[in-house]
Amino acid sequence: MRNPATLGGVQLAAGQYKVSWETHRPKVAGQFQGNHTADITVTFTEGKKVIATAQGKLVAREADYNRDAVIYRTNPDGSLTITKLRFKNMKQVIVFNQ
Repeated sequence: MRNPATLGGVQLAAGQYKVSWETHRPKVAGQFQGNHTADITVTFTEGKKVIATAQGKLVAREADYNRDAVIYRTNPDGSLTITKLRFKNMKQVIVFNQ
């Protein structure tokens, strides 16, 4: 992440984080296709320390993304909020419920 930003009310510093998620519904085994979505809880960690968690959706897209990307919204005060995460070679995007 190149810019400091807020996620789930937590200010994240610019840097590298491990991102993982747990699917709540529908339960998904393996990859899913089409217009499917799944409710998820996303966790950002540094080493073994949880830095932030947030609710979101894992949404299927038509094509793979060609690079990792963090998508931000610029707030009126100029600060950034994370709205989406895209992952290289995946057809899914994480969309946050903010």
